Amino acid sequence: MQFRFSRTPTQNPKQKHVAGFSLVELMLTIGIVVLVTGAVLARNTSFTATTLLKSQALEISLDLRAAQQYGVNVRADSPNIRSAYGVYVNAADASNRQILLFLDANDNFLYDAGEEIEGSQLDSRFVIKEICVPDSSNTRVCAEERLASVAFKRPNFDAVIANSDTSGNNYGLHSKAWLEIVVAPADGTPFERSVFVYESGQITVQ
Repeated sequence: MQFRFSRTPTQNPKQKHVAGFSLVELMLTIGIVVLVTGAVLARNTSFTATTLLKSQALEISLDLRAAQQYGVNVRADSPNIRSAYGVYVNAADASNRQILLFLDANDNFLYDAGEEIEGSQLDSRFVIKEICVPDSSNTRVCAEERLASVAFKRPNFDAVIANSDTSGNNYGLHSKAWLEIVVAPADGTPFERSVFVYESGQITVQ
């Protein structure tokens, strides 16, 4: 008598055992994806913030260049062809985000109330953090409670720089070699950009 044995499908030696992801492997994969996505989003947010900050600093430099152009070339609609034009910046009041273009009617190279002719508003996400000037030894000195006027008068491109505190005390009127306007995010994020105005009339953003 002959006996025949048949193989069941599970006994087929050619059949491979296929297994899925374990729960641990799945959780590790999800964790890696979350970490990579978070890093990319954080980097993108940081890049956007620094780009917008640089754009705001460039806008302030353009306001200064406009005052320089008006002061040297004279605006066509201005009756005061000999008066200086300037920009006034207030770093003493965080809620005051205006950069004022003024016509120096009384020839003192300072902004006085009523002299403003135009104003540009800072983006609400940024503030003038502080204003810096060199001291007698050319050391950078910064203060939050500081006001500044930068004026230009024909025929020179030179800048006349003046700064004072909220009490009206002037610091080195007309004698500073440069002025630095520091712009920073209003939420305290540690990024900042500086607009430099030099006595020679050069304006740069750093």
